[in-house]
Amino acid sequence: MELITMNNPKAKSNSGISLDEAYDLFDKFNQTKNLADCSIKTYYDNYSSYFCEFLDYLRNVDDEKERKDITRLAQINSEVIQDYTLFMKQKKSIRDITINTRLRHIRAFFYYCMEENMLLPFKIHLMRIQKTAKDTYTDTEIDMLLKKPDLSTVNFITYRNWVITVFFYETGVRLSTLSNVLIKDLLFNRDKIFIRVQKNKKISYIDMSIDLKNILTEYLTYRKRRARPLFVLQSEWRAVKAWRGTGGHKKL
Repeated sequence: MELITMNNPKAKSNSGISLDEAYDLFDKFNQTKNLADCSIKTYYDNYSSYFCEFLDYLRNVDDEKERKDITRLAQINSEVIQDYTLFMKQKKSIRDITINTRLRHIRAFFYYCMEENMLLPFKIHLMRIQKTAKDTYTDTEIDMLLKKPDLSTVNFITYRNWVITVFFYETGVRLSTLSNVLIKDLLFNRDKIFIRVQKNKKISYIDMSIDLKNILTEYLTYRKRRARPLFVLQSEWRAVKAWRGTGGHKKL
């Protein structure tokens, strides 16, 4: 990374740029990267929450620090970030893991500014956190999730949701990937599934296990619109997310 000094013409030209103006450039940069829709939405959500909270802090810092009403990008340095970290921890009693989440979001913005020669380089350090093991399913819970429902007593939606559960379990794909799998992407003769949408923008093929193959084969006998997506349309993501957030499925 190029070290910027005040003799650097780029540093001079950007020395008076506001934080809001710099974030607009960051937003435009992210859109030109052709990021996934969910990534773009994340940036917008962050601006309305984490970044705006950071701006509110900067405009109302303690007078003793003589940094009240910080609005210009050039005013940001490692001490400002360190003070903000302590403010979140000591004044707001925010959990360490949440503090790191907020720091990661604003760090992405400031590192962009550094790469674009709009801000003098400095490191933004995260808090050290004691890692704990994630709560995982027991074998009994997994068996319950994967147990096939009685098709004579449940409706199609319940049956479809069970097939989705098995698909997630067998493939480990993201929700955005699953929602874009078409019926024609099931290559039964090759025991493969064509993956057309991924966060990294790459297409690929994943293996179709014998168990999943048999389940999908039966599922297609009930699926009426064979030219449609295998499970759901993107417009139905919210409903699927809500289903995943209920009962035992919330860990999937």
